[in-house]
Amino acid sequence: MIKILAVFTWALIALPSLAHAENATYLRSTATAKVGALEVRMDDLQVEPEAGYTFIILDLFPYRGKLKTKSSAKDLKQMARDLVLGPGLAAQPAMKAFRVALVEYSQRDDYGAPVLTSIKPLASFEGSVDVKGELKFKAKKGK
Repeated sequence: MIKILAVFTWALIALPSLAHAENATYLRSTATAKVGALEVRMDDLQVEPEAGYTFIILDLFPYRGKLKTKSSAKDLKQMARDLVLGPGLAAQPAMKAFRVALVEYSQRDDYGAPVLTSIKPLASFEGSVDVKGELKFKAKKGK
């Protein structure tokens, strides 16, 4: 009985500190999604419902070595298509309009959140999903 109580007490004290450990990478999600030619971690992806559309942001900084030095617009458009049809529709099945931002967060703070002054936009797309599930992109916005 005392042994069980000691282990339980250790768990209450040690586990919260382990969860905040600097190198606690084992606590990160291992779910992935196929985006273009890349297999990206869901931790690098955000799907946010906004008023009238769904906003999808993908951080490509961890994959910059796997991307071609100059990704063509066609490759980036295919990545946006895969994001909308995969994780985007899975998270927001009723999504009709979308915006996709492919960015690089080159710096993160101590908690793993991106430093907003370090965001480098790579491409931005917006469009809609029709009744048949087909994507229609509007003109590319920005770089």
